Amino acid sequence: MVLVRKMLLFFVVCLFLHGALYAIFTQKFGKGDLWKAEQQVLYPPQGYRYLFMGDSRANKAVLLDQIPAAQKWAAGGESVAMRYYKLQRLFDTPKAPQPEVLLLSHDFSIYAQSNIDYVRNYYYYNQLIDYADWSETHHIPFAAAQKTYYVYRFFPYIESRDIFLRGMENVFQFGVDNAAQLNEHSAAQNDAIARNFVWNTLLQKKPATLYSHTGLLYLQRIIDLCRRQHLPIILLSYPMPDCTQHIVDSIFPNPPLVSPVDSLLQHYPEVQQWDYSRLFAGKDSLFLDILHLNPQGAASFSQQVAADLACWE
Repeated sequence: MVLVRKMLLFFVVCLFLHGALYAIFTQKFGKGDLWKAEQQVLYPPQGYRYLFMGDSRANKAVLLDQIPAAQKWAAGGESVAMRYYKLQRLFDTPKAPQPEVLLLSHDFSIYAQSNIDYVRNYYYYNQLIDYADWSETHHIPFAAAQKTYYVYRFFPYIESRDIFLRGMENVFQFGVDNAAQLNEHSAAQNDAIARNFVWNTLLQKKPATLYSHTGLLYLQRIIDLCRRQHLPIILLSYPMPDCTQHIVDSIFPNPPLVSPVDSLLQHYPEVQQWDYSRLFAGKDSLFLDILHLNPQGAASFSQQVAADLACWE
């Protein structure tokens, strides 16, 4: 009887802790930045014409107050696969306005295998992913995909560990000083940080993983989906600092004349490509780090995109 009471008490305590952690997490993250951005896209107070989608590069570089009639639905670490499921949500939502143009992040890191395999913000994306489709496209057992869904559905607070580790990963890899802006580092430090990211984190020391089959498949799916909805696409390459561009050029000194992405896009002549990767060459003062623009750079970039959109139309 004593053992039964102890087991019952243990169960009650665990249940209480679970409920408390669930409530705290969902209160803090359940209506986070992604959810707020989604509401602005699906239920905007007024219509918009341009929809920017992408990862943290888009999130930091696009300033909506500089681009008239635009909305942004972007998040750090977001892969092209997640963008596909978000677009499905947009098109499946009754009375949601359809943008006139989709501006989609498109740079050297988007289609890499490591990017496709990396998932964050499970609590949000769990609501969007079709896990039967996910298991097929990612070549994993359906049971394993479903397990991921249920784990993060009923125990979302375990992602607090991931959030903490993501916040500390730069410290672990580069040291506390990595928080400084790009021009506050020496050229050698920037080169080392860029090489570590491109060679180790992104490519995982395997250059052949730069264009994964899964990444290209989701790009094709997005284009096909938008074609059916008569939604024009602009693939947008964001500015890159010299140190990162140099590392990419050194790893791929003789890039193919036609990349796998270019080969795919040959079948979709309506898709535009706007390449701003070298827009701020020699201007490290406009970058926050090896990938992202700082506020001054974001303002200049957004003004340039707004002007180019006005001329394009």
